[in-house]
Amino acid sequence: MRFSNLLGAGVIALALSTPAFAGHADHHGESAAESGVRAAVMNYFEAGNQGDPTLAERAFQTDVGDMFIRRTDEAGNDAVVAMNLGDFANRMTRPSPVERNGEILDIRIVDETMAFAHFSFTAGERQFDDFFLLYLINDEWKIVSKAYTLEAIEE
Repeated sequence: MRFSNLLGAGVIALALSTPAFAGHADHHGESAAESGVRAAVMNYFEAGNQGDPTLAERAFQTDVGDMFIRRTDEAGNDAVVAMNLGDFANRMTRPSPVERNGEILDIRIVDETMAFAHFSFTAGERQFDDFFLLYLINDEWKIVSKAYTLEAIEE
């Protein structure tokens, strides 16, 4: 596994757990940076709902961005694997077969050029928590790193 992948995942976890970062979004009176971050995150979510890789490409920095996935095999061994965000975007070719509902829980802006976002959504019987690292690149907010957790919803 590449060192940069582990570093990216660590940066997301550290930043989201550190209260020193300012910029919590509440929709009312949100800054241009918060609006841009919100648009990028929602493009990602709608790409999955609609099966539209073009929307995903608007959300992601597809040439260098990565998604991190923690997996546990049948023997109980944990591993973190990475997937390029461009490859992930290209997989979004069919609308979601289950209803998906979600919301942005937190946006934190750092120096008006970097942001962290926490997005939570349900898809059928599963609950996802996505954590994003975004950069302002050529006046557009782009997701450069995505890590997530997944849990079954118990009824």
